[in-house]
Amino acid sequence: CSGPSSSRLPVPLSTDSSSSSSKSLKIFYFNARSLLPKLDELSALVTLYSPDVVCVVETWLSSDISDSELSLPNFHSFRLDRSRHGGGILVYVKSSLSASVVPVSTPIELLLLSLTFRHVPVSLATFYRPPSCLDDLNSLHTVLSSLAHSFTHNLILVGDFMYPSSSPLLNKLNVISDSFSLEQIVTQPTHFSPSGTSSLVFVPSFSSHSCTVLPPVSNS
Repeated sequence: CSGPSSSRLPVPLSTDSSSSSSKSLKIFYFNARSLLPKLDELSALVTLYSPDVVCVVETWLSSDISDSELSLPNFHSFRLDRSRHGGGILVYVKSSLSASVVPVSTPIELLLLSLTFRHVPVSLATFYRPPSCLDDLNSLHTVLSSLAHSFTHNLILVGDFMYPSSSPLLNKLNVISDSFSLEQIVTQPTHFSPSGTSSLVFVPSFSSHSCTVLPPVSNS
């Protein structure tokens, strides 16, 4: 399933991985619409904001591009390339943090990582839904439900969900957030038009958190 994508804004997120943590887990997220030509700018933003994790969707990468071409200093990278043009997910995690991929068997674009932050386990799911793939949210709920036994109470879900604010897909998102006790914290539009929000971040409803929408990265 594939479809065109309008521009998105990067969404850096600072959120506590537990309600009692004295230091927050800082996540930077954006829809790249081709990561490779924006890598230098991303590196500069990482230096400026010092995130612990960087989540990127619509990387537009292929197996012809090596991990070394995408490296950021002091970060490990985990990638999920699409087998055809477009899409794709890449997540950078600080090399000082323990992180591993949680295997999932699904056709949707979902990269699930298990992290340890200040001795607290965190499950981080990065998701991309192409505009024409209406059933992907149902599949996302099914996959997360099948893995719920392995989640801690610290599940963070970020991604591009491709919906205007009036979309009936909102009901499906509510089912996901209710099922896993999550709260959606992006309150500003992430299109250049204020008509809706596409990039969303869900965090545990009990956690303390903050979220800021920044100006666009190049033409992302």
